[in-house]
Amino acid sequence: MLINSGGFVNTSAPFYNANSTLQYFTGGTYGRGLEWSSASGRGYPGHVQVSNNTTVNPGAGGNTGLVFNAAGNLTIDAGSNIYMDFGGNNMTVPLIVNGDINLAGNLSGSGAVGGDIQLKGNWNNNGSAAVNFFPNNRAVTFNGTLNQNLGGSNTTVNAFDFLTINNSAGVTLTSIQEEVDNQLNLSSGRITLGNFNLKLNGLNTPIVGATSSNYIVTNGTGRLIRNFNNTATIYPVGPDASTYSPVTMQQSGTVDDIGVRVRTAPAFSFAVNDNNQMVNLEWLINESVAGGNNLSSNFQWPLSSEAAGFIRANGVFQGDYTGTVWQARASILSGGNPYLSSSSVNFTGSLSNRPFVIGNINGIIGCVATIAPGTWGNTATWAGGNIPTTASTACIGHAVQIIGGNTDALSSVTINAGGSLDIDATSSLVFNGLGGTLTNSSGATSTITGLGSIIYNGAGTIAGGNAIIINSAELNGLTTISTPLTVNGDLTFNSGSSLSATPTYGAISRLIYNTGGIYGVNVEWTGNSNTTGLGVPNNVNIRNNTVLNMPATDRGLAGTMSIELGTLNMGTGDLYVEGDWTRDATGVFNPNGKAIFFTRAGTQNITVIGGGTETFNYLVLNKASGSVVLNSTNVTNIVVNGSVGNTLQLLNAGVLDLNGNSMNLTNAGGSILASGGVRSIISTLANGQVNVQSSKSVTSSLGGTLEFGSNVRVALNAGMNFGNTLSTIQGIMQIALGGFVNTNPPTYAT
Repeated sequence: MLINSGGFVNTSAPFYNANSTLQYFTGGTYGRGLEWSSASGRGYPGHVQVSNNTTVNPGAGGNTGLVFNAAGNLTIDAGSNIYMDFGGNNMTVPLIVNGDINLAGNLSGSGAVGGDIQLKGNWNNNGSAAVNFFPNNRAVTFNGTLNQNLGGSNTTVNAFDFLTINNSAGVTLTSIQEEVDNQLNLSSGRITLGNFNLKLNGLNTPIVGATSSNYIVTNGTGRLIRNFNNTATIYPVGPDASTYSPVTMQQSGTVDDIGVRVRTAPAFSFAVNDNNQMVNLEWLINESVAGGNNLSSNFQWPLSSEAAGFIRANGVFQGDYTGTVWQARASILSGGNPYLSSSSVNFTGSLSNRPFVIGNINGIIGCVATIAPGTWGNTATWAGGNIPTTASTACIGHAVQIIGGNTDALSSVTINAGGSLDIDATSSLVFNGLGGTLTNSSGATSTITGLGSIIYNGAGTIAGGNAIIINSAELNGLTTISTPLTVNGDLTFNSGSSLSATPTYGAISRLIYNTGGIYGVNVEWTGNSNTTGLGVPNNVNIRNNTVLNMPATDRGLAGTMSIELGTLNMGTGDLYVEGDWTRDATGVFNPNGKAIFFTRAGTQNITVIGGGTETFNYLVLNKASGSVVLNSTNVTNIVVNGSVGNTLQLLNAGVLDLNGNSMNLTNAGGSILASGGVRSIISTLANGQVNVQSSKSVTSSLGGTLEFGSNVRVALNAGMNFGNTLSTIQGIMQIALGGFVNTNPPTYAT
């Protein structure tokens, strides 16, 4: 139906077919009447078109509250207009268009509450490079059921005052940047930007209703642009229709227009260190005027965006690309699918399409590097203030002290030129169980000082171009050594641990077997010497019910052999002890027919903690001076029970001091060998006793003779051949039941 100049509908409006068109063609101002007056039946047009420079005054004649609905499209041709506030006739009901709005002419909202605009189709502003939409503080609501487009050929931005999206199928920008002056309401559905920006004008212009279902999809180069100050401001964005990944920022610096888009990754705009330790998203943030920022930033992501190797427990960092390198800032993790990273340190750089990412620190950067000498736990020691977190890599180029506690379980530590580590006695450098690596790249031997330890929680590596000297290490898996290693303190083997190469041991070192199971001595202990060095530890300790099987060849240690809680099984080699012999009463020693040699000049002690008896098959004293002393506080007796050969050998000037305790000679056969001079069995305390419980003899080499001291009682319970003028009794010889002197008697001192 065409209404020309002078035409109007009188009394009764027509019925319109759904495909019909009501066209205003008067060439002047026309007051809407009955022809367009209903939401159904008579006066409810299909399509409406305003043409021929016609201006429609919809509220004329008191019709400001009259229904203003179209079943189809509304088209306003160039030169034509609909003003919902014309002549002060402000509409109080909305313009409802169930099709598209095709705007080449002009359209205004009402100046009164209620005079908004609703449409279920597309918004096509095809004006000629001009402002042709005047919202008048009224809302435009997209409330269709299929996706609606917002665009047109007009190259001039026509801002909405209030824009509401109430369409679960969403709205898509199709042509130019769209702007909102007062409020964006995401009641239902998403706005998909494509390659066009959506800008909220003015300071802190609000977005309401944003959720994981209602947000801005930045699936192209388009950004959501906002202007805000020191107010937490959300950018409810996601790269697609299923990945809600907003960022919230707060500006303590210069207020500016800041635009955000987010995309899926990898690939990232610039290569990160390890894609597998990242969240697979990248936020690109831009500003109108470079610099002046002091931004806090909170990034959100769903579980589905995490790469397989991204481990939240290892620390979550925010990374940004400076133009040459990635830098990382620490953050606080919260939430649970979705997760939120809240920056611990504000961003203060410039934003020029700057990429931001979320990841573990070694996903973002290759190494957390020192920037100054200091303590490990001081943010001023590290680039970006980032103290290395679990599974991260640290690069040490300055003097760093680890004090007051352990580090997180790291992936690797590299000591570069100028770098050094000092670990105090209460602290440890800890590596994770995934192959942690300590590397010396300093160009010289690196000594890790202090009394603290290095702990490998699993397999590990000690590498580099130069030697490494450490105090202590605790192993829990195979540790591969590819550079010379010296251990000055404790080297502890826990369950499942081993070494690939032999270390050098320092003068006060201790090799601790703490596996809790059966362990065969391997490359960690290869030497047989009375001084510490390559493969020769000072002390050896067996703990935690470990069963230690000695090898087929001889071994030596420069200090004490201590069986604390566990078992020592001799192999087919002998053991040379330069220090003391100590066994806890709950420990077990199985000599298996092999000899224990005591070799150090000076005093060496044999002790069973809590008191008890130690059994040797073969006991050899080869000492230039001093004595082997049985402990009298923890009353310690010994049994020498070999039955073949020289089971007790006194080869040098050292003496055996019973110290008020007993030595029992058991199993028939075997002899006491005295070599190279007068050799003595004495007792510093009274009542030392040698009990000959099975047939024994005294033999000599190199002119050796045997002397039993004045506090020693020699008690015979079996035959004893004292050798031809080889033995002297200075104390008491007691012949008990079954005892007798066989062949050669002793000499008795006066």
